[in-house]
Amino acid sequence: MLRAPGFLILTALALPASGIPAGTRLTLVEEPPFNVLDLTLSGASITTSTAQSTVSGTVMAGLDVDPDTDRTVELTLSEGQVTSSDFGFSGSVLAFGFPVGSYTLAASGLAGRLFTLDPPGLVTPASGEFDASRHRLVLDAGTASGTAVGQSIEQSFTPEDPLVSDPSGTGVVTLTPMPPNGDFLVFEVSVVLPGLTATDTIEPEGGIGGPVTITASGDLKASGTLEVAASEYLAWTLAEGIAGQPGTADANNDGVPNAIAWALGLGAFDDARGHLPRPGGAEPKGFVLSLPATGTAAPLVLASAATPGAWSPLPAARCSLGLNPLPAGSSGTVTITPSGLPAEFLRLEVDE
Repeated sequence: MLRAPGFLILTALALPASGIPAGTRLTLVEEPPFNVLDLTLSGASITTSTAQSTVSGTVMAGLDVDPDTDRTVELTLSEGQVTSSDFGFSGSVLAFGFPVGSYTLAASGLAGRLFTLDPPGLVTPASGEFDASRHRLVLDAGTASGTAVGQSIEQSFTPEDPLVSDPSGTGVVTLTPMPPNGDFLVFEVSVVLPGLTATDTIEPEGGIGGPVTITASGDLKASGTLEVAASEYLAWTLAEGIAGQPGTADANNDGVPNAIAWALGLGAFDDARGHLPRPGGAEPKGFVLSLPATGTAAPLVLASAATPGAWSPLPAARCSLGLNPLPAGSSGTVTITPSGLPAEFLRLEVDE
């Protein structure tokens, strides 16, 4: 608590809940027709052949969850490690529409990555829908080899020459609440990426039966369990290494409660005293509040009283920003004009 003649500057708190970043590793499910690629090999000089390949693996999902609504505004995929099961084609090579031989083509060792293009991936929170084309499946390992009328067919998938599959249409992320785990909300997460399509062209040696084209299509689905801190403040304590400390605690003993340091946008071990209200300079004195240059993390309410205990929100007109609460992201110097009272008490509050 800081004191100055005629003024008392206090801090108070209540902990809000808003979007909270969280992440988990999702697993591609075994739920046909999801994660099954329908493959076709075709060309002007061959009979068409079809096959299927199962995609498996895991991917990290980053979300931004509102614990009040159980919705997310973000889905960012990263570190996706996927494999596609081996498959093969066979058929006839044609000349003037008549079979003149046979071909075979087998693919093996296919693996690659699943990720979000230009993160973050945005989600419409009310529906969980998102633009599936913001995400991509890239197979950049493995080979396809075979023969056509005795001539070799070879294709290697590499980071320089991958098989790129872009989803299309509207994807959906679903959060299903589960029983909480202590201070954490728990959700079952399901992500559907529809409309995967990919095309690759192979030229057999000598041009016999080719070129030929492989096309692939399918829908991906991944699921997993997500734990989310029950409040934005709790998430901050985890990030700061003071997990579970209450907002009234003072991690660095600077006299400022943890929750006020958090709302100011500071770290738990930053000295917050320089960002508390203080008496203004020239008479008649008001107050000055120096907010961090990086911006506040939560709305801050300026509350005043003629005597402690009779708190009420400071009229916005007395604040140089013309606002009260001060919105999250506020920075710089805020001045509060004098009340004209012989003494005034001012405190910061953090709204829920």
